[in-house]
Amino acid sequence: MAKTRTVQFDSAGVASLRLCDRAELAPGMVLIETHRTAISQGTERTFLTLGGPGGTFPFTPGYSVSGIVVEVGEGVLSLKVGDRVFAAGPHAAEVVVPEEFAVKLPAAMDFEVGCFGNIAAMALYAVRQVNLHLGDPVAIVGQGVIGLIANQVARYAGGLPVIGLDIDPVRLELSLKFGADVAVDPRDDQALADVLCALPGGGVEAAVELSGAGQGIDTALRVTRE
Repeated sequence: MAKTRTVQFDSAGVASLRLCDRAELAPGMVLIETHRTAISQGTERTFLTLGGPGGTFPFTPGYSVSGIVVEVGEGVLSLKVGDRVFAAGPHAAEVVVPEEFAVKLPAAMDFEVGCFGNIAAMALYAVRQVNLHLGDPVAIVGQGVIGLIANQVARYAGGLPVIGLDIDPVRLELSLKFGADVAVDPRDDQALADVLCALPGGGVEAAVELSGAGQGIDTALRVTRE
């Protein structure tokens, strides 16, 4: 069986780079040589601490890669060898995924940007559920990778102002560089009150919770107007 280098979370707080069996190229599957793999640090820190689904170890992390198709299985029609793609695959030198899990990259997009495709889709989906209208104030709770992308999607969707909420000062600084009009630590009651009081109805039209923390849900409810 073919092998590939793969990141593995062995136990709580312990990660390693291992040579593991690579999945077989079955019909409808594509083999991708990875050029870049995106790290969603909040999600993966949780997995590294608590384990994969069900709290299991060992666990293979990662779900958003970019690379080149090097082989296609029987019946694959939308992709061919040499195509540049992003895919839902783990942190590994080579990944095998179903055809529908890989999408061609635009010619002008490099691998470093393209590897965020699957993560960006999460942000896009979340904001689309809000159904924003032009001028609706919106809060993005959690300014990790997905939250920073969601800021930009919310702006394109007409959100105004876009309010980034996080407890990390570094993330709040990034928030202002990546689409937020205002960035606030929700633990600062006065600063948060000042922002909300300036909005019609004293709160945002909608909040998108992307922190993955229980307190984030409380914050989202607190800042959303009736």
